[in-house]
Amino acid sequence: MNDENKKPEDQEIASDITEETPVSEQTEQEDQTPETAESTEAAEAVEGNQEISFEGEAVGTEPEVKTNKQIKLIAIIAVAAVVVIAAVVAFIIFGKSLFNPYTKDYIDVTGTTVGEIADQQGMEFADFLEMYDLPSDMPASTSENAAYYNIPAAKFAEMSGVDFNALKEMLGLTDDSSITEETTIGDVFDKTTVGSRVGEEQLDSFKAEYGLDESVTADTPWVEVRNKVDQKMKEQNEAAKNPVKETDEPEDEAEGAADTEEVTEATDAENAAAETEE
Repeated sequence: MNDENKKPEDQEIASDITEETPVSEQTEQEDQTPETAESTEAAEAVEGNQEISFEGEAVGTEPEVKTNKQIKLIAIIAVAAVVVIAAVVAFIIFGKSLFNPYTKDYIDVTGTTVGEIADQQGMEFADFLEMYDLPSDMPASTSENAAYYNIPAAKFAEMSGVDFNALKEMLGLTDDSSITEETTIGDVFDKTTVGSRVGEEQLDSFKAEYGLDESVTADTPWVEVRNKVDQKMKEQNEAAKNPVKETDEPEDEAEGAADTEEVTEATDAENAAAETEE
């Protein structure tokens, strides 16, 4: 087709293409192969600090390197986890012995456990607990004194040969409605006074025996002197188990002095005989 026969609009389009796209650039773009285009794209990406993904993995980025601080932190967390696990296991295994809820602040007076008492009586430990209405989960390592204080008030009254109400009256606690048959005798005693426990007429001798000072009166709450009394009883029990041996030193010294005197007399006699012979 001759240029003369071209439509005016076609001539304008051709003119625009010629002006906007240089011939050299057109040729370069046409000659560029797919491989060349890919390399060019990669180079541009690197220059632009872009990441190129290949099957989900980042290409062209430095691998993350853990610092010493990060490693130490991981080690500390691991050690802490081990400690926590060990503590939980220890609590499960030894929890009842280490955190015995029945010992409270009671002093171990005799050094004997309820498990040992049950063995001495030839009883199964569970049967022993049941006999005294003690908690079924009480550890065998509970001290005898702590177990005594955990006996229910009603059971203690039965063991004392009286009923529960009579026990409350004896202890001056008739009007205390907070005390029930299930209240432990230890908690019951803690609500009493020294006078109601030992009698006012015996107060002075009681104070002297257990080393209580003059500040203690008949109206002093028993809970304030309980551990002082139990500590004194503990010391008395230990003294009874380990009596102090009487020393034989004076007698030995006397015997030694007598032997020395005899030797001296014998020596003097021998010397006198020798002088006579001369």
